[in-house]
Amino acid sequence: MHWKRLLWDDYRREFATAETLSSRLFELGVGQGTIPVFYGEEPQFGAYALWVLQARGLSENARYLDGGLEAWNGLGLPLGTAVDVPARLAADVMLSIPGADEINPFSTVAIGREELRESLHDAQSLLIDMRSPEEFSGERVTPWSMGFDHGAERAGHIPGAVHLHIRDLLDDLGRVRPQEELQATFAQVGLDSARQAITYCRLSHRASLGWLILTDVLNTQGVRVYDGSWTEWGSVVGLPIER
Repeated sequence: MHWKRLLWDDYRREFATAETLSSRLFELGVGQGTIPVFYGEEPQFGAYALWVLQARGLSENARYLDGGLEAWNGLGLPLGTAVDVPARLAADVMLSIPGADEINPFSTVAIGREELRESLHDAQSLLIDMRSPEEFSGERVTPWSMGFDHGAERAGHIPGAVHLHIRDLLDDLGRVRPQEELQATFAQVGLDSARQAITYCRLSHRASLGWLILTDVLNTQGVRVYDGSWTEWGSVVGLPIER
């Protein structure tokens, strides 16, 4: 299942609603009592799925396959070629939708453009750019590995952001590094318990992996992802850019 088909609205550039996500997952055999494990060709795509589900209040039993297909292949594990669609669950047990009186989970894991703009240079937060060095410096909009170079109107980074390439948090197979190494790496860019971490990248995929590592591995509280990331910031008229 392609991540856009599963996670995005069919017409708008935003997440699908909790109701739509629950229905789509149910068609794949995911409901109450099941444990879905998400992975992608690159590690960040599985993390992105978990982050979106968390934002919609549906992530209770969801899991992330450390390293994704990159690590699986690197370890020489078997692969299948058939496209298997699981049979629908026997009982009508779709994932529960958060009630209207519950806290909106989106605001706890994501931050929008205007709120981010107002918080620039706020000493109580740390904005972490998780893109490649060439993206952060403004040499390119996309990493060299992608070949093409488009996805935003301008290149550079958000003012005040510190740079931490997502690959610095992973080993050679794309798996998350040990906790002690991660703590030292984040400390080097200035993250401590007194500051709230905000991550971003180009499409928020790499940023969501940073969110997952901070939240689940390092137990960091209050981490949020700028969901528009550079695709939005680098294309909106009037927003400040640094190089």
